[in-house]
Amino acid sequence: MSQERSKTEEPLWLIAYDIESENTKETVVANLDDESFKRSVTAHPFLLVDFWAPWCGPCKAMAPVIEELAEKYADKVFMGKIDIDENPKTADSYGVRSIPTLVLLKDGQEVDRIVGSVPKGTVEKAVAKAFSFDIHEERLTEVLKKKRERQRF
Repeated sequence: MSQERSKTEEPLWLIAYDIESENTKETVVANLDDESFKRSVTAHPFLLVDFWAPWCGPCKAMAPVIEELAEKYADKVFMGKIDIDENPKTADSYGVRSIPTLVLLKDGQEVDRIVGSVPKGTVEKAVAKAFSFDIHEERLTEVLKKKRERQRF
């Protein structure tokens, strides 16, 4: 039986390899193609899509930012990556002319777009604004959680 997945199946999850610990871990950023992108738009009310290419240096620089935010907002925002060289239809339909381009979709409609390599804070603010999240409240929750953990010791 073939190990290959058909294009009609759910998107594959990226597997990150941690060289230091020699472990693999599943990340929450999905690899999308033209078909799985369409399914993701209808299945998820909040979606951030990273249009990228493997040869793009700024795209590689943004990857850790996207992964970190994907972990942080895993229960709220579906995040995916779409390689524009392998999936030009979606990139063309969204008018992607430069990469990296992050497109934020709410209920299937584009609500914001970030073009180029930008700091994590810029992306986080755009996510919070586009999807009406209070990032200050979330940061306060994180600070309080860390404070409680320190008090245990």
